[in-house]
Amino acid sequence: MRLRVWIAVLVLMAAGCQSGPQTREPIGTVTRPDLVGLIDWERSPLAVVFRAEVTAADVDAFERRNDVADCTIYGDNRVVYTPPGGLSGPVVFQSVSDEAIRVFVEELTLIYQFYNRSSGLDALAPENRPPFIETLLLVVNGQAHRADALGALPDGYYRDVTERCRAVADSPAELIPAAGYVSVRPITYNPERPSVEWQHSDLLNLAALNPDERVWINGEGAQELWRLLRTYGSDVQITQGETTLQAAVEAPGVTRFSPPRP
Repeated sequence: MRLRVWIAVLVLMAAGCQSGPQTREPIGTVTRPDLVGLIDWERSPLAVVFRAEVTAADVDAFERRNDVADCTIYGDNRVVYTPPGGLSGPVVFQSVSDEAIRVFVEELTLIYQFYNRSSGLDALAPENRPPFIETLLLVVNGQAHRADALGALPDGYYRDVTERCRAVADSPAELIPAAGYVSVRPITYNPERPSVEWQHSDLLNLAALNPDERVWINGEGAQELWRLLRTYGSDVQITQGETTLQAAVEAPGVTRFSPPRP
């Protein structure tokens, strides 16, 4: 066991010697100064430090625009996650200290042996990939490491690591973006599918938007649409007058595939 611990520490030290982000003055209290020079990351609010997500083969499907990963730690120290239990539901977040992230990375390395896990997804041709696959990504010291269920993750590994990521945020709050890219796609009404009436056309006229075009929207209209989609799910039919459509709200640094803000 001691040998494994030292190997894991050497992995982090070797990664730390690679060209990557420069260590800066730590954010928050420091009780583990030994980790400050050992673990660092790109500090951009769009940079992913860690992500646990169930990736879909149909990444270009319209409803994927609403996807939020199970848990993401961003470069500006935000932990953004969806509580377990389904595709819909609130998104929560918290800005945490550098040390909280460094301790998580240390545990991921030493306890969860993350650098001993591998990815099998990239070896498969797109047409042979499963519809959904649990994937994990860690990017520290300028180096990225991936693991996924096709790399023979132990039973419960993804669940346990995702829960540990969520626990980095010990007092999260609900996240409702102030703005985002709104897009719509007209569809034929299907009585067998869930539907909801859009009651905020005075704030945001969904029926007037060009199909599939991403439009940056600020304010209450985008926020109300975000709430609706988090409540009913990405595939809900939205009706406005005689129009039936699907909708998406993409927020940079929150949803998985959002473009940067304009």
